[in-house]
Amino acid sequence: YPCRKTTAGSGAVPPSGTATIGSGAPGTDTRYTLQCENDGRTARAEVTVATQRVVYTGDLRAQNAAALATLVGVNVVTGDVSISGAAGVYDLSTLTGLVEIEGTLAIEATPGLSTLALPHLTRIGDDLRIDRLGALTSLALPSLQAIGDRLYISRVPSLPSEATNALIQQVENRDGIGGAVLVYENAPGAVLSTLEQG
Repeated sequence: YPCRKTTAGSGAVPPSGTATIGSGAPGTDTRYTLQCENDGRTARAEVTVATQRVVYTGDLRAQNAAALATLVGVNVVTGDVSISGAAGVYDLSTLTGLVEIEGTLAIEATPGLSTLALPHLTRIGDDLRIDRLGALTSLALPSLQAIGDRLYISRVPSLPSEATNALIQQVENRDGIGGAVLVYENAPGAVLSTLEQG
């Protein structure tokens, strides 16, 4: 029967009954309930939208924005990602599709980087190194659950200590940090509980 009111998740769908629904984080399945209402009758359907993972095999060493563009749309890196001395890089918006890095993520000596935001990154297999980023003022890794080995946050004097502490607590409260946590030469006030301070 014709649909007079249709919803997909929390959004309304035009009366034609055609729903355009987005997917969730890259490489995940997102479930939606489509509901059609007409003259007191309701029909429902469950829809699962899957997004395919795009894998980059090997290590990536980036010293400029063009090299980072190699990872646009990539969800998994099987090796290390190293961003060092990357002139002209002010944020990591080209990497927002990353879900997992199987090796180390090292972001170092990139003087213009003011925002480090990787909203879908859930796991780093080895170290996370954030070092010598004088302009960094914002750190947002809201999905990060696990760091396989060490976490280094060093020589980032403009990053508020609350951001450092929040990241440590977030990962500790999820799947954890496999190695030592080294925090030094940053804004005053970084609080470490059972962790090491270098």
